[in-house]
Amino acid sequence: MRFTKIKKTKEDKIYLEYQEKNSHEEYDNFMMECADAPLPDFGRSLNALAPDIGTLCELPKNSWPRITAKSVSLSYSGEKEVMGAVISGAMELLNSNSPLNLNTPFKASGSYNDGDPDPRQVMEYQTKVRIEKLCDEAKRYLRGERLQGDLFKKDEAKEKTEKK
Repeated sequence: MRFTKIKKTKEDKIYLEYQEKNSHEEYDNFMMECADAPLPDFGRSLNALAPDIGTLCELPKNSWPRITAKSVSLSYSGEKEVMGAVISGAMELLNSNSPLNLNTPFKASGSYNDGDPDPRQVMEYQTKVRIEKLCDEAKRYLRGERLQGDLFKKDEAKEKTEKK
């Protein structure tokens, strides 16, 4: 499974687009949007990308605390299916009641070929790690691990009581 979009909507819903390989080794596309609250680590993982938005958009460091990460759009290219990403967010403005919407430049997670990557085309290693962490949290969300509890785990105590 690989994600192509991870987003927290204006309505605080979780929106996920992802791909899974089918029996023909081709990717099928899926999406889900759900109002169930995610685990706290999902929000922390998404928010951890806010400084990356500031860095990639070359904004002054003193503006970074006003940035909120909203989504990540992912793609995969080349023989090695190198991941690339655009991170989207919003920055609260000091003299406006509407935020500034921000989209980072597209950055690949590595080189598309065997040569050394151009540093201007490749994301920082820590940005890649943070995106991978967010993808892990999105997988947990898809599996039903959400704030109200695991949707797919059976209540073992209840089962034991019912068997008696």
